[in-house]
Amino acid sequence: LKRHFGDAAREPEMDLGQWAEALEGFTGSDVAGIVHAAKRLALGRAVASDCEPLVTNADLESARKRVPSSITVSMLQEFERFKAQRFG
Repeated sequence: LKRHFGDAAREPEMDLGQWAEALEGFTGSDVAGIVHAAKRLALGRAVASDCEPLVTNADLESARKRVPSSITVSMLQEFERFKAQRFG
């Protein structure tokens, strides 16, 4: 998550560890899309308010709802079957 945020300002209350857990099951590309969408939300708010952009937990939550996971439950189940057959 830190890599995708770069130097974008985040609210101090943001716990990246909790967000990492909340985004379990999302691919790295999915996470990048979520963070970038959250940064766009913060930027839009900053432009409208004439202030510096600050990414909030609400921005991440909103972005998470809009960016779907590219991994489905059936894909995970298929992987688990493959892993069990291949590696025991």
